[in-house]
Amino acid sequence: MANSMAIARRVADFEIDMGLIEGPCHLPELSAEPWLIDELLIVAGQRHPLALKQQVTLDDLRTAEWLLREPGSGTREEVERLLLLHLHDLAETRQIGSSEAIKHTLAQGIGISCLSRWVVRDLLASEVLVGLPHALPALTRRFFLIRHRDKYISPGLERFWENCSQFVSQE
Repeated sequence: MANSMAIARRVADFEIDMGLIEGPCHLPELSAEPWLIDELLIVAGQRHPLALKQQVTLDDLRTAEWLLREPGSGTREEVERLLLLHLHDLAETRQIGSSEAIKHTLAQGIGISCLSRWVVRDLLASEVLVGLPHALPALTRRFFLIRHRDKYISPGLERFWENCSQFVSQE
């Protein structure tokens, strides 16, 4: 498991056969097939001051302490693209190397973040984390299946690729 840029580089260098990434692919030697749509939620720990508000304003979001993934992460790229479109700036950010680490830091009441519903569903269900009510439009991103354009595709890899592609219809 690595960030999207690292996975794409490993596929481009023929170190791995294919990849599943959480943002657009920027390497021309790779083909990228749109895969799953993922809902992103702005979340905080239940004790965070913004978690107690009926409605979180854009200014609240702009001035909050944000916990974000590292540069090169597809999550970071998509979150910045989606948030900065509406907020224009984030006053304070901290980098953390994994979504798991971010959600557990949030659970301690430190900062806010924008994470996949899949990543935080367990802590939302236990009410350790809460989704912040805000006026932004729905935040979504697309996952992609990637492989090298010049890679020989074995029958086994083709079956795996097809199984991944069919997973969409089961969601």
